[in-house]
Amino acid sequence: MGEAMAPFFAVALLLTMAAVAGELAAIISLVRGERMAWLSWTGVLVNGLLLAPVAYLLGTADWR
Repeated sequence: MGEAMAPFFAVALLLTMAAVAGELAAIISLVRGERMAWLSWTGVLVNGLLLAPVAYLLGTADWR
């Protein structure tokens, strides 16, 4: 069963890493005051929505 689920975990990990990179790029763009701030805010919103389940899972995990 692990072999069947591994591609889904790989895609989820890659999507999470891409969302983190996009979130950082959008925040840096806002801090630098670049043009088209609406695009940066859209990036913050969309990447935040992608990272919300990850943040929830990390926040509710039992780390004992």
